[in-house]
Amino acid sequence: MKSQAGLFSELEIDSILNDLDPFYTGVVQLRLLQNVYHEEIQFHKRTSLSRPNEILDDIRTAVFPNRRVALQQALASVDTEGDGYLQKPQFVKAFQHAGVNFDRDTIEFLFDVMAESYTLPQTDYEPSRPAAGADEANDGKVLSLQFFLSKLFRTHETREVTEVEQTLSNVKAALVYKGLDFSIVFAEQSEELAQKTRRATKLTKEERQQRERERAEAERRREQNVDLTVHYTRFAQLLGKEAFSRRVESLQAPHVTPEKVQRLATFLALNQKNETTIYLNSWLHHLRRAGTAF
Repeated sequence: MKSQAGLFSELEIDSILNDLDPFYTGVVQLRLLQNVYHEEIQFHKRTSLSRPNEILDDIRTAVFPNRRVALQQALASVDTEGDGYLQKPQFVKAFQHAGVNFDRDTIEFLFDVMAESYTLPQTDYEPSRPAAGADEANDGKVLSLQFFLSKLFRTHETREVTEVEQTLSNVKAALVYKGLDFSIVFAEQSEELAQKTRRATKLTKEERQQRERERAEAERRREQNVDLTVHYTRFAQLLGKEAFSRRVESLQAPHVTPEKVQRLATFLALNQKNETTIYLNSWLHHLRRAGTAF
């Protein structure tokens, strides 16, 4: 009351204290305080409960129509564990990557309201409570990505991402079934491997010219398809969307059409400075997140 003395007159302070301690015992009971200010408490609860919905509406306004899929892709990209749960720093980072300009305090408040506590059994190695001074990344609260998307978007508004996830699952299943490395789409032919394909015989001038033409043609086709029978040891760190699409199509995964591959490539290239390229790290991250079903 002393800290708020400048806001109330002496008469108002005496009235408040008389309501809280009518018998001048010097003790204010919590139950009595709740009864006296019941209406004010209920008003605060109503406004607090409605604020998350207001924030969600503001986010929808900000992301529609152009940034909706970008935000969905950013949320999936920051899920580094691939388990469908985000921590607070990852949640804030997703909005920054998607170019959705929101006050950080507002985003953190939304996370705190919608997140749930995640605690492990207390052991010598994994204490149930974070140590004193632990940063916010280890505060024990996580947000379910599926739950948040269901509150922010309607079912038909996540259709594109759902189709991309299904395409990823089909491609992953094909790679696993064929026993191929997930990086095979970004494979590069090494010089040693190229030399092994050359015959060590003396060629005539016409044969050398024919060999050069064949080599040039093979070089052109190498960008389009990957020889799945060859063990590659070198992998490019990025590919153009067209080259990526051709290589994924060469895997001949079931139920994966060229149109679906094009949508997959567009999805993976979002939220980058150059949205015409796809990075190997991004491909591996989203592929590992995807489930498989045979």
